[in-house]
Amino acid sequence: MISRRTLLVGSAAGLLAGCDKLSNSERFRNVLRSAEGLTMKAQRLISDRQALAREFGAADISPIFRSNGTRMPAGEDYARLAAGAFADWRLAVDGLV
Repeated sequence: MISRRTLLVGSAAGLLAGCDKLSNSERFRNVLRSAEGLTMKAQRLISDRQALAREFGAADISPIFRSNGTRMPAGEDYARLAAGAFADWRLAVDGLV
């Protein structure tokens, strides 16, 4: 007799295997793309144009992603933490928390 847990795990594994096969199918990807377009048209139909997030074309996106702030601080503490892949870094939580 199969337990409920075994049935659920087996079903989930089967669904995941099916998802992989579907995602490799060009026909299925085309169905998803058309659904995405339908969703966008429906959003534009029922909501104010200003309510949606601003859209950018591929030509508007910079190929260079600049960091915000300092990229490589000069302190000894930072160099030590960076050398250890920040494994020893701890967040100090103090005050009126």
